[in-house]
Amino acid sequence: MKARFTAARLAITAAAVLALALPARAAAQQTPAPPAQAAAPKDLPLTAEQRQAYVGTYDVSRPDGEKVTLRIFEEDGVLKGQPSDNPTEVKRLMYQGDNVFVPEGVPMTLAFTVVDGRATKFTFTQRDGEPHEAVRAP
Repeated sequence: MKARFTAARLAITAAAVLALALPARAAAQQTPAPPAQAAAPKDLPLTAEQRQAYVGTYDVSRPDGEKVTLRIFEEDGVLKGQPSDNPTEVKRLMYQGDNVFVPEGVPMTLAFTVVDGRATKFTFTQRDGEPHEAVRAP
């Protein structure tokens, strides 16, 4: 009887070890998850009055030293940006909150400084991570 008890105990122990080992092996063989993608930019609503705070022309010194202007205007209830060096490239500015915008399809942020309800300048940050400043033209 002791032999049967030992054989049964051995079978149970083996089954338990296999049950514990299989999930660990399966987990080890799983393909790692792809790296997390950056969250898609928001496009929060702005009132007509809020949009008007940003409308204007800004003098921009690009990282390469080139000087251009960025015209920010409203069209059909949407803010858009148009650089002077490429007037056909008009980009929608998507509002992220806290005076920050992302040009649609461009890896850049524009963080505006607003004083008395009017934007006076913005800081833009590109992929290089270096912030650059643009000042509202008079």
